[in-house]
Amino acid sequence: MPITTCSECNHYVNVPNVQNVERFLCPYCIPKDGKKTPLLLYKCNACQKVSIFPERNQPQACPRCRTLVRTLMSSQTSVADAPFVEKEWLYHVTSTAVARLVKAGGLRSALARTGVREPDPDGSFAKDRINRVPKSIDSRLKHYIATCRSQRDDNWFIGQATAYTPMPLAFTGDNNDYVTLKALDDSRFKAFGQVTLGEAFVVERSGTAKLARDGTTTGYFNTLKAQPGHYLTKLATDYANLNFDIEGAITASHVYFLNTEKLSDITTGFKDYVKFRKPEETAILRIRRRDVFGLMDDEADFRAVRTMSSVSAFAGFEIMTSGTRDDFLQVDFRGNAEHWTPLRHWG
Repeated sequence: MPITTCSECNHYVNVPNVQNVERFLCPYCIPKDGKKTPLLLYKCNACQKVSIFPERNQPQACPRCRTLVRTLMSSQTSVADAPFVEKEWLYHVTSTAVARLVKAGGLRSALARTGVREPDPDGSFAKDRINRVPKSIDSRLKHYIATCRSQRDDNWFIGQATAYTPMPLAFTGDNNDYVTLKALDDSRFKAFGQVTLGEAFVVERSGTAKLARDGTTTGYFNTLKAQPGHYLTKLATDYANLNFDIEGAITASHVYFLNTEKLSDITTGFKDYVKFRKPEETAILRIRRRDVFGLMDDEADFRAVRTMSSVSAFAGFEIMTSGTRDDFLQVDFRGNAEHWTPLRHWG
């Protein structure tokens, strides 16, 4: 990001690399009567340098190279009157505690902040573990039972006492970890199947999805659920926890934003991200999409985009300082600049 000097307060300021001219609120200028005066950022076509100056005193030439400036914005148009294009913005839902960290040092992944590839314990992902892992264990256990039944339709495998060795897996924060986990799971499941059902046992068979839902599988499932020491119960528990930890390592390696490409994704995504947070502990940040580098779609959640790059505290973060979480769901509300405050002036 370019660095320039504010003509009003004389501070060095990190500013967006504008294409021509845009309005800007300097994070260092002191508000007058509770409101900040918008300034203009101007990128010279000749020297490619970005300058900052007040609308009331627009220069005739570039302050850097003295080349005559192109047509600038009319000083009659306020920032609030500028059209709001939601796709140009990204939203980040977090806690007030993390918002203070963003204010001080920018938005960074949990890995960048702590050096550990584990998700923020205060984040929505970590808080969702108690709900997701038990469901994943149950689903995996039914899959194993159905696969066994597809090759010998009785409960012979339930009474087999086979020693289980936990799966070793080092997390890299990459999607390839899922491939490694599947290979480990297949090898453990195949070893059990061959011992109990014969050498011809295979780990994948067609038609198992239907078998997993029928009453016989449910009965076998209830029996194994009551036997936490059974090989298949341990394998399902191990798999579900490792699968969640892989996603956690990926989460820890990125920072996430609500995807603003579709209105419905903003609504449903936001509701999911705040469901584990108390309203008074929720902070909603926004930043222009152009100021976040390396954005990619989140393969695990189409409602989000993510990046491995940190986002500077000087990148122009704003925080919602009026209204409620329900108000945020209204596009007219979140599109109104009066409800947002530069993060550097918050708290």
